[in-house]
Amino acid sequence: MELETLDNIIAMVATARRRAAATALAIELDMMTAPASEQAALAAAHAEAAAERDEHAAALAALKERRAQFAGDLVLV
Repeated sequence: MELETLDNIIAMVATARRRAAATALAIELDMMTAPASEQAALAAAHAEAAAERDEHAAALAALKERRAQFAGDLVLV
């Protein structure tokens, strides 16, 4: 895998993480004004968006670590 390809993948995952974080935040704001009848559905949607955000954050951290290793391997060669 080329370093540029890895950088592109990191950028895509970072964008996905930001989208999930924005979705979770938007749902939190909706929860502040939503009637009680909608709270459970919003809470479930928020949990799903937060889980997606956390998954993307973990993947991003792993990709960045892999990139650092890969860049280090390129320097050693």
